Amino acid sequence: MRVLDWMVEEPEGATSEVIAGACTSVAEWADTHGYVQTAICFREIAAHAAPDDSMLAAAAGRLLRQHAYFERSKRWFERAVGLSRLAGDMSASASAYLSWANMEFHRGAHARARKLFLRAWRRARKHHLRALGAAARHNLLALCIETGRFSEAQEHAEAAFELYGRRHKIIPTFAQDVAQLWSWQGYSDVALKVFTTALPHIHVPKERFIATANLGRAAAGAGRRDLFLDAWGEVARFNGPPNEYLAEALVNISEGALILGLYPKAREAGTRALHLAEARRERATAEQAQQVLERIRMGETGPQQCQPPPDRVRLLAGRLLRALEEAAPI
Repeated sequence: MRVLDWMVEEPEGATSEVIAGACTSVAEWADTHGYVQTAICFREIAAHAAPDDSMLAAAAGRLLRQHAYFERSKRWFERAVGLSRLAGDMSASASAYLSWANMEFHRGAHARARKLFLRAWRRARKHHLRALGAAARHNLLALCIETGRFSEAQEHAEAAFELYGRRHKIIPTFAQDVAQLWSWQGYSDVALKVFTTALPHIHVPKERFIATANLGRAAAGAGRRDLFLDAWGEVARFNGPPNEYLAEALVNISEGALILGLYPKAREAGTRALHLAEARRERATAEQAQQVLERIRMGETGPQQCQPPPDRVRLLAGRLLRALEEAAPI
């Protein structure tokens, strides 16, 4: 605030970098304290203050994406891509494509998201950007899960793990995404083991919420009613603000309740998921919620057939579990 006060009193001495830095600090503070519109406002002001900075443009786009302002978000990502291309900054370019692709993914534009994720991956591979390459394959894994391309998803999982390395700080989050792939294929026992081992490493409330919901679904698939009910209890107690994970998590816990024949719980979570996804214009998640609610209406029930995992699944699961066990909980 001292910087902004100085900018008003002596505008001729203020540089764009200093102003952008001050606005970024205000935006981060506001976001931490839940002042969404203030955070968005100052993120966009920071990007305007330093109009040649692609990273600031991308940061504005990411915050807008998190709060479902998808069209404004897209404009900032387009700007970030253009600026990074003009500067010849391939790292910033790949990062901007990843962020843009995630926005398209969240609003259910899967074909567009895939195209952008692949563009990010090709840039990362061509310019030896290992971390960004890992992130691109990780995001392609998540996209393939949602579109039912499970064999391709397994390939992305194996490639991303090699690129990240077993000591990367993102491994707990990554492990849960891989376990989600296995849960949806019916490899519930191995998925549940990975979820259970990864969960102690997750402390950010909105991330823990979806991790717990995913664990609940895997527990249901494995016939562990007790673990499902524990997960349900934690999900039901969540009272944080809506976020980009909430509707998806509710769909997953609803699916778990349906597997166990717990119709009231399945209906409650599925209905909440549908309303939230529609409000945030998350088309794909809304469709998933509608499908679960239709299955409830049709009276589907019964435990999911738990499948023995193939060798490549058991191999990657073993590597992930060892990496998680070696890492101290965050």
